[in-house]
Amino acid sequence: MKYSATPPPKLPSAKAGTPVPPPAETAPTELERDRFRLAAEATNSVIWDCDLVRGAAHWSEGAINLLGDPTDLTPNTCDWELRIHPLDREAVVSCLRTAVASSRMTWEDHYRVRRPDGSYAHVWARARFVRNAAGEAVRMIGGLCDVSSRVENEKRLQMQARLVEETSDAIVVRSLDGQVRFWNRGAERLYGWTVSEAVGKNVLSLIHSDPAEYAEARACVLDSGSWEGEMGHLTKDHSRILVRSRWRLVRVERGHPAGIVSVETDVSGKRQIEAELLRARYLESIGATAGGIARDLTNLLTPLTVAAGVMGKMDTDPAVRELLSSVKTSAQHGGELIRQILSFVHGIDSYETETDPVFLVHDLERFARTTVSKDIAVTSRVDGGVWRAKAGTLKLHQALLKLCLHARESMPEGGSLLLAAENRVLDHTHPFLHRGARPGSYVVFTVADSGNPIPEALRDRIFEPLFSATNGSAGANEGLSSVRSTAAEYHGWVEISSDGNRGTTFSVFIPARVGTCVEPPADSGPAARGSDQLVLVVEDDQPIRAATGYVLESHGYRVRLAADGAQALLHLAREPEAYALVVTELSMPVMDGYTLVQAMQRMNANLPSIAVASQSDEQAAQRLRGLNIAALLPKPYTSDQLLGAVARIIASRPNRSCAARL
Repeated sequence: MKYSATPPPKLPSAKAGTPVPPPAETAPTELERDRFRLAAEATNSVIWDCDLVRGAAHWSEGAINLLGDPTDLTPNTCDWELRIHPLDREAVVSCLRTAVASSRMTWEDHYRVRRPDGSYAHVWARARFVRNAAGEAVRMIGGLCDVSSRVENEKRLQMQARLVEETSDAIVVRSLDGQVRFWNRGAERLYGWTVSEAVGKNVLSLIHSDPAEYAEARACVLDSGSWEGEMGHLTKDHSRILVRSRWRLVRVERGHPAGIVSVETDVSGKRQIEAELLRARYLESIGATAGGIARDLTNLLTPLTVAAGVMGKMDTDPAVRELLSSVKTSAQHGGELIRQILSFVHGIDSYETETDPVFLVHDLERFARTTVSKDIAVTSRVDGGVWRAKAGTLKLHQALLKLCLHARESMPEGGSLLLAAENRVLDHTHPFLHRGARPGSYVVFTVADSGNPIPEALRDRIFEPLFSATNGSAGANEGLSSVRSTAAEYHGWVEISSDGNRGTTFSVFIPARVGTCVEPPADSGPAARGSDQLVLVVEDDQPIRAATGYVLESHGYRVRLAADGAQALLHLAREPEAYALVVTELSMPVMDGYTLVQAMQRMNANLPSIAVASQSDEQAAQRLRGLNIAALLPKPYTSDQLLGAVARIIASRPNRSCAARL
C-alpha cells in the first residue's frame, strides 16, 4: 500500500537500533540519538522514526522483543500489515491511510500485533506527522506501548464485575458511617430495593432490623477487620429474612479504613428445611416411643375387654353386667384412640390406607351423642356389605366431625341428626352435581340434619374459608373448607342438598375398595361353640395368652399355647395336620407373626390364621398384603369378636380369598 504520491525509493536495509541516516539537513546529532535511546528505555516502549519519502525507519531496541527483527518494517510495507491481527488489520490500515492523506498531525490506534513466538500483543500506537510545505506527510515519529497486561487486567475486572452482578448473594459496599456505595443485582433480588433506591441510603435503616446487632457487628469488623454470623434483615415489603452475613473492612492507602463490604446469603429456606428435618427426626423418635407404649397399652387393655365380656355373661346382676359393659366399651375406645394416634405419628393417613365405614359411623355416633345437645336425636345407618373407603381414618373422621358440629349449630332448638354410610356405583349417566365427580365405585358418607336450611345463594360459598352458612359470615361453622379439601385429597367430592322440609344433607363421596366387604361387629348374641377343634394361640404377653386360651376352651375348643413363633413352629412340626386354626400376635420377640405365617404356609398351605395386631390396622394390613391371612383382629379385642372370627373361619374352610377385618 502507498501513502505518498510517488513510490519511495529502495534503500539499504538497516539493522535494529541503527537508523538509516536521513537527509543531511535533518540528520540527528549524537546528543539527539542518546536522548532518543534513553527516552525509549525509560518508557519501556517501542519508538520508531519513519521517513515516508525514502522508506527508511529507525526502531528502538525494544522492537526486537515485541516485533522481532524490524528491518524494512515501515507502514509502507506489506510486512507491517501482515503482523497486525487479521481481525484488526483492515480497520488499522484504513485509519492510518486516512490520517496520512489528511492534514492531521497525529494518529493513534489500539490493535493487536504478532509477536515473534506467534502470539499477539495488545499495543497502543501513537504517531506525529511531519509535513512539507505542500502538506504532505514526509515523516512519522511515534511509539508502540505494549498494553497486553492492562487489557488482560481489564478483562479480568470486567469478568469479576459480571460475577459480582450475577451472583445470587447480595453484595453491599458501604462507607464507615453506613452510607450505601455499591448495591449489586443480588441485593436487588434479596431485599427488593433497586440500585437507585439503595445507593446513598443508610444501610441501618434500609435492611437491618436490630440496631444493637448491627452496632455489635460493626464494632467487631472495625476492631478485627472481619465479622461473620447470622442476622435478621428486612426487605422492602417489611418481610423478615434470616441471612448469613460476612463483613470485611476495606482499606486504602497506608491501611486507612475506607468502608465495609458485606456478602449476604439468604438462609431462611435452609433454616426452615433444617427445622423440618429436625421435626421429622423428632416425630420419628416419638413414633418409635409411641409404638412401644401403644403395644404395652393395648396388651393391658385386651385382657380387660376379654374378661369383661366373659364375666358379663356369667353374672346375672344387671348392675354388674352394665358396669362390665362400660369397662369393655371404655377399653375398646382406648384401643381405637391408640390406633388413631399411631396412624398420625407413623404417617399412615394417606390415600393408600383404608377406612372401615362401620366403625367410623358408629364412633361418630358415640361422639355426637356426648357432644351435641340433648334435644338432638342422633341415629346411624350402615348398609350391610359396605365396602372399605380408600381414605385415611383420622382425616375422614375429622371431616365428618366438622359436618356434625355444623349440624349442631343449625339446630339451636333441637332436631335430628343422621349418620350413614352406603355403597354407590356411578356411571356416565349419573347427574353429577360436582365438577370434580367421575364415574366409579364409592362409599357415600351422609350427615343429614333437620335444622335450618342453607339458602341456595349461599350453597356455592359454604366451603369457602371462614364462611358460615348460618349467618353468612365467619363464626362457629367456619372450617368446612377443609371437608372439601379432605375429600379432594382422596379423589372424592362433597355434595349438598337443603330445603325447608328436610333440613340439610351433606354427602361425602370417597372411592371404594370394591370386594373388601366390612361386616358390623357382632358383640351381641351368643357366639357359636366349637366342636373340639384344635386351635394354636401364639402370644408373647402371658395375661392375653391365658385369657384367650380360657375363652376358647370355655367355648368348646382345644387350645395349645405358644409364647413366640419358634415355639409355635415346634407345635406345628409335631402335628402339622391336627390344627384347625392359628391365632398369632404379629409383634413378638425371637420370631414375629409375619415370619411365622410365611413358615407355616410352607408347612401347610391350607391352615388358616388370624393375625392379631397391636399396631395401627393400616400399618399391619400393608405388611400382610400377599400373605394368606383369613382375618385381622386388632387389639384390644372382645371375647365375642374373637369367638365370632374363630367360628366363621373354621366353618368356611377352606378359607375365603378375601380377608375380612374385624
